[in-house]
Amino acid sequence: MPAYSEPDAPADAPTSAVPSFSSGSSGFGGPTPATPAARSPEPPLPPGDEHESHTMILSSLPSIRTTTRLVVLDGPVHGRQFSLGRQMTTIGRSIGCHVTVESDAVAYDHARIVRTPEGWQIEMIGDAAETLVNSQPIRQPHTLRNGDVVTIGPARLRFESTGQASS
Repeated sequence: MPAYSEPDAPADAPTSAVPSFSSGSSGFGGPTPATPAARSPEPPLPPGDEHESHTMILSSLPSIRTTTRLVVLDGPVHGRQFSLGRQMTTIGRSIGCHVTVESDAVAYDHARIVRTPEGWQIEMIGDAAETLVNSQPIRQPHTLRNGDVVTIGPARLRFESTGQASS
């Protein structure tokens, strides 16, 4: 059986499994597949079943990386990372906190990290137990810098920020 080629194509032209499209219209707003003269036209779709099927191959999507986060170095959730993509992130024992540290040494609402025009700050909430930044106890709002280690109860969290506070 002879190989099929387009009617106007030279006999030695490469063939393709991808259908070509003519410049005509199918009445549905899209191109009409070119049909060889030897094939009979396919019956039209019943009303209501008009659709087209498309397959797209995409390269892998870039990973979404946040520029500010807490990385848990030690403690109950060791190895986890928490994004600081919001204006304020709460840390505590309560399940309502953004970062939960299950320990009796941690208050239900222990501390919060707040984005300010000057940068990121950690603040104590109420009468929370001791919080350390780089092994130094804090009681007042404290500006965080990239690489600072925050200790709350048994958890040690490294603050990582590679972007501006206003991002």
